[in-house]
Amino acid sequence: MEVQAAINWLERRRIFPAQAVEYLERQTRLLDLLEVTAQVFPALYDKYRQQSMREELTRRFVNEFCDAFNRHYWYCPGYDDEGFWIWESIPFQPLIEEYWNQFADQLPLASQALLLLFNEDVHPQELRQLTDAERAAIAKAKGKVTTEALLIVEAGFPAPLSYTSTAVQVLFKSTDNYWIDAPAESEVEPIDWTAENLYAMKVEYDAAQILLAQAEQVDKWIAADRRRLFDLCRLWKKAVRWKRQPAAAKPLVEVIADEE
Repeated sequence: MEVQAAINWLERRRIFPAQAVEYLERQTRLLDLLEVTAQVFPALYDKYRQQSMREELTRRFVNEFCDAFNRHYWYCPGYDDEGFWIWESIPFQPLIEEYWNQFADQLPLASQALLLLFNEDVHPQELRQLTDAERAAIAKAKGKVTTEALLIVEAGFPAPLSYTSTAVQVLFKSTDNYWIDAPAESEVEPIDWTAENLYAMKVEYDAAQILLAQAEQVDKWIAADRRRLFDLCRLWKKAVRWKRQPAAAKPLVEVIADEE
């Protein structure tokens, strides 16, 4: 009864519980944002910390925060169409989608070739951009390749072929980088607004940009001259055939020293 009486009291004053809860939630998010601002944008924090956060002031602060965020981190859209700040957690969206499993034919030529070289589940005829000669070269080069073999073999080739392993990892979202490997946006766990989380995500974001740039170089290099696809096949064939050399036997003096 006490709860209902409180609700009735609020409604008589045109303060509806749902609106009150929404307001408190927004203020809580705003306080979290102010705490982060104090650490990452101290000048902006000093500008607003002494002022009462009225609605129009809140909007102005959030807009300025998003402008600073966009300059120093990544895109943050701020308010949605209804005027509410939509980020209850740090804004995050994977930098690439797992599009190859449904739209493989739309991939760049180099990515299509890597898809066939690496993946047994894709039929060559599904990738209509490839010529018969290119399919034949891929079929001859195809085989299981370890990461170690690919890294060692590609090191003997000039860039951007030396980025082949990166291109494979980006294509299959296996880079160990959250921005690239994360599943669809709807499946991502929210990341709390803290300066520590923000700094860690920034480091990962910058590293992801390097990986994506290297993979893109492979795509663009082959797109500029598709005959280079045969160079990629030669690299892959060498990686398939690569075997770790047995360790050389130690000289007797070193063996005795180890035993001592």
